[in-house]
Amino acid sequence: LVNIFNCYDVDIDLKNVTVVDDDHPMVEWGISTDTNWSALSGLFTEYQIYRALNPGGPYAPVGTENNFNATSWEDLTLGQADVNANAYHYYVRIVYDGGQSRQSDSIATILLDCADNSDTLFLDLQWSDYWGWPNPEYYVQIQGSNGVWNTMDTTTTTSTTIEKPYDADTYTVRIQTAEFVDTGGVYVSQSNYCEFIVYQREPRLKMPNVFTPDGNFPYYNAVTANDSTQNLVEFQGQIFNRW
Repeated sequence: LVNIFNCYDVDIDLKNVTVVDDDHPMVEWGISTDTNWSALSGLFTEYQIYRALNPGGPYAPVGTENNFNATSWEDLTLGQADVNANAYHYYVRIVYDGGQSRQSDSIATILLDCADNSDTLFLDLQWSDYWGWPNPEYYVQIQGSNGVWNTMDTTTTTSTTIEKPYDADTYTVRIQTAEFVDTGGVYVSQSNYCEFIVYQREPRLKMPNVFTPDGNFPYYNAVTANDSTQNLVEFQGQIFNRW
């Protein structure tokens, strides 16, 4: 007869990795166990957080958390310049019962790259894939000086092109994705920020070179109104009948 004591089954799941306000990464996790929660709490030693620049490593320890009930940790060893230059990969390990440990899978932050050509009306965006949950849907969001974030596009790919706002301002753009969980909560991962400037532009009209005034699709309107015509008072043009 062999008696086995102090054998506990513990799993740790890395739930999310995000960039906090374009400043530093934060990791979020959860644990599951078939052991009495209070008993496991008494055996708990620490959470260990590991980081790498590549998914295959090498990973190095960057921090610990000694509170058993903690579910997140902020990597204050990194700053704005870091999160705008690299995607960072993390995993978390729980250590308990005198040295036993379990390790989570890894997740990386979203790295956004903006290719801004100030001479164009469009902004090209590319970002790294996020694998914190299956089939993430990405929200492309911009913020002006009013401090309000607006979603400009939604996509399941990792690149898009958006039309810049008409109003002159300094804008910030970010990528965000979210997963709703059974408990009613939500995990949100967002990228670093990119900044672009829109200078005051002349009002512009979208006008086809051919149109039909009788309502036939597709060119039955000579002029298409849009947000860039809001300050337009008057315009002049000439229309010729081909017959």
